[in-house]
Parts: sequence; structure tokens; C-alpha cells
Amino acid sequence: MERFVWHKLFDSESQAHEALDGGRIAKFFVADQAVCLVKDQGQFFAFEDNCPHQGFSFAGGKCEAGVVECPVHKYKFVLSKEEGKSALNHYPLKVNEQGVFVGKKKGFWS
Repeated sequence: MERFVWHKLFDSESQAHEALDGGRIAKFFVADQAVCLVKDQGQFFAFEDNCPHQGFSFAGGKCEAGVVECPVHKYKFVLSKEEGKSALNHYPLKVNEQGVFVGKKKGFWS
């Protein structure tokens, strides 16, 4: 049994690449949770839209060379998904011919 409920963010991988060009941080609401999606060096990353510094949104910030910058206080956070390397809370992503999806852990009722 799969541990995640998958939510579609884009209809295709090319649509996601186009929307996230230039280090843009896209914000989505997935199951009442704000989630950010970025593209860095051709790879997608999804993480909680909550700056670890003071909890502000990353919307309007930027991503460059593996680092996400908060637009409010300009604090920078490593984008890495390696355990212990990043203060960001990452979400799993799935990219296939049907689109780009972010995974949220299944709850008791889902």
C-alpha cells in the first residue's frame, strides 16, 4: 500500500520546467498546506512554504545554485534532500507522462 496521496501540480514536466525558469519559487496549496516547488540544475524540489528563520512564505524569493532565499530577511537555506544538510521540510515528488505530482503522507482517514 502506498504511503502517500499524490497531488498534481503540473500537467507535464515541460510545463513545470517552463513555469519554474529563472529560479522562480512556485507556491501551491496541497491538502490545505502551502508547498513550494522549485527547479535547480534541472531537478525539481518540493518543500514546506515556511521559512525556518521566522516562518514567512518563500513566495517571491528565489532559488539559485542549490540555495533558496527567503524574500523577507534574505536568509538562505541549502536545498539538498540529504538528511542533516537542509533546514527545509521536503516533500516527495513524482514526475511521469501524466504530470508532476507532490506526495503528502496519508492520514488516518485517507
